[in-house]
Order: sequence, then C-alpha cells, then structure tokens
Amino acid sequence: MIDGSNTLVPVNAEQINDKLFIILNDEEYSDPDPSVLFEFYPGDIVEVADTENLDNEYQYAAKRLIKPATTDDRDYHEFKFYATFWHLPIDKQTADRFRPIVERIRQESKEGKFFYRGILDTANRLFQL
Repeated sequence: MIDGSNTLVPVNAEQINDKLFIILNDEEYSDPDPSVLFEFYPGDIVEVADTENLDNEYQYAAKRLIKPATTDDRDYHEFKFYATFWHLPIDKQTADRFRPIVERIRQESKEGKFFYRGILDTANRLFQL
C-alpha cells in the first residue's frame, strides 16, 4: 500500500494451500482515497511468506502475485501501483497493454483527480509511443 509509506494492511483471505491465498473483498478496499494504492486486490491469488509484525508476532504477508483477479479495474490498479515507483518499462509493449488505462488516467487528471507524479509521468511517456 502507498500512502506516503510502505506498510502491511491486514485483509481477509482464503487459504488455497500452504503458501497460496486468495484475497477476499474487505472494508480496507472500499476507501476511494486516490492516495492509497494497494499492490494486491480482492480476487488476486498471492504467495505468502512469514513476516514479523511490530508486536514480534509472526504472520503471513502477501509477497508475490500468482494470478491477478479478473475484475474490470485490476489493470488500472496495477498500473497505478507500479507506475508510482517508475517500475513499468517505457516501451511499445507496455504502451499497447495499458493504452486504455493511460487514456483514462490522462482524462481523470484533466478532470482534477489526484495521481502520484510517477503515474502521470509514466502515462505521459507511454502516451507518446
């Protein structure tokens, strides 16, 4: 999640096997605050690993996306998360994959919606390809 810091957020998930979970819909995802971005979303299947929280208790944390959810906005959320860190390649393949998302972000930005600088920079650079 990005809200000015990198943090773990507890969410509901259903165990598939020892290390795989599917993230369930949770109230954490209902906040429309555009400054809060999650790496994983409801419906995503993720691989987990042990982590130590602040109370020195071990718990699972999602570490790697195995299979993304098939929801309408999944690519939009993925783009925003990775573009914030400038972790998307600026090439024709990325531009083609995210073209509708790039156009959506450019339009929403013109309408005054908040986006992190990395999102806007990435969208603008991909738009030019």
